[in-house]
Amino acid sequence: MKIYRNFKKYHLEVPTFIDYTFRTEDGQDWYETVLKELDNGLLKIAFESDSLIRTCGYDATGLYPENRSVTSIEEKDIPEGFT
Repeated sequence: MKIYRNFKKYHLEVPTFIDYTFRTEDGQDWYETVLKELDNGLLKIAFESDSLIRTCGYDATGLYPENRSVTSIEEKDIPEGFT
């Protein structure tokens, strides 16, 4: 399981159809890298530095990663009763 840590808003020098993107603490771009790497068959979880889950879903494009970390987990690892 890979964790993309601590996304921050990054304003583009030359805006395209968007003015900003999000980058991890090690510089990975949300749109150019992370969305392509996340497995579409897994549950994606966005959580804060205190490990509190703020949002989750199977479609990563529905997550808003600013000030959060993102990972994906297999269905067998989802705790019973998790909603």
